[in-house]
Amino acid sequence: MKGKKHSYFKYFSLVFAMIILVLVVGCSGTTPTTLIINSFLANPTSITVGESSNLSWSVTDATTVTIDQSIGSVALISTTTVSPATTITYTLTATNASGSVTASTTVTVNAVTKAPTINSFSALPSTITVGESSTLSWSVTHAIIVTIDQSVGSVFSTGTTAVTPATTTTYTLTATNVAGSVTASVTVVVTPAEYTVTLKPIVDESGYVRNTGQVTPKYMYVGDDTHNISLQAFMSFDISGIPAGVTISSVVVDFSDYSNIYGDPFISLGSLRAYPHDYSTLDGGDYFTGNYPVGAVIKYSSASEIVAGSGPSVAIALQAKVGSSRFQMRLQFRDSETDNDSNSDLVCWTSAHLPELVVTYSTP
Repeated sequence: MKGKKHSYFKYFSLVFAMIILVLVVGCSGTTPTTLIINSFLANPTSITVGESSNLSWSVTDATTVTIDQSIGSVALISTTTVSPATTITYTLTATNASGSVTASTTVTVNAVTKAPTINSFSALPSTITVGESSTLSWSVTHAIIVTIDQSVGSVFSTGTTAVTPATTTTYTLTATNVAGSVTASVTVVVTPAEYTVTLKPIVDESGYVRNTGQVTPKYMYVGDDTHNISLQAFMSFDISGIPAGVTISSVVVDFSDYSNIYGDPFISLGSLRAYPHDYSTLDGGDYFTGNYPVGAVIKYSSASEIVAGSGPSVAIALQAKVGSSRFQMRLQFRDSETDNDSNSDLVCWTSAHLPELVVTYSTP
């Protein structure tokens, strides 16, 4: 009897030890990590063909995270932009040693029912000078493709770009989707660059000639003298600094800085006029003989009229000489060469008192 009790005791002891071992082993094992997809969203959830949506997600305790529809492996927390052509559901799968969990979000893609809208298209400034820039700005909605011509090319639906056209240019924006295309245009006006130069007679090439053929350089006298001899003045302007091909836009004629006026030539000899006269080197043969010459580019009927003023006829005459080195003029009183009163009736300019032409021109 004593032997059986001993056997029972050994049996129960063994069973108890096994139970304790199972409990110890069970308690000492690692509990699988909890896998959680905190969020998986699309924003916006509804778009039109050609537009985009942003997928964003947050996952806890995953060893790998993937999104289908060719997106592939991604970080636990991130975003990505998608532009599906049709309504589509994206599924995120998160995995660790304990298994996998999934979440899905759908982007609804609406068909295009109308052509794009060009909200704005502008150029600022709209007028520039050669070498300056203008900024094109635009905003378009519901377009798949947006382009601007004149070599600008494909652009985003909203943006800006600087352009520097050499001449006046019209830019056309074209916005396109499956429903059609719309256009808008802006023009950048390019004005030529303007330059101003002040011309004064070259003293050594200027002077006056008497009706006797006598030449007196450097002094520009016009009228008659005490011997009743008529004088005509000649002025030579250096225009070699004005480039060939430019356009003369204006000339201001200022003969007001005369050195003296003797007598009253405007009463006895008539109006003082200036004529284009290519005399090259001044000599006695440059004296104009005859009555009432035509083609005057300047006219003064009294001393009070010799003031600075616009000279459109001078501008035309000067334009014809652009590209050459000299612009030369002859000054004479038109009605009479002399009034035979044996008094000087003269308007005089000297090296210290010179007339001037203020010339404004523009490049092509």
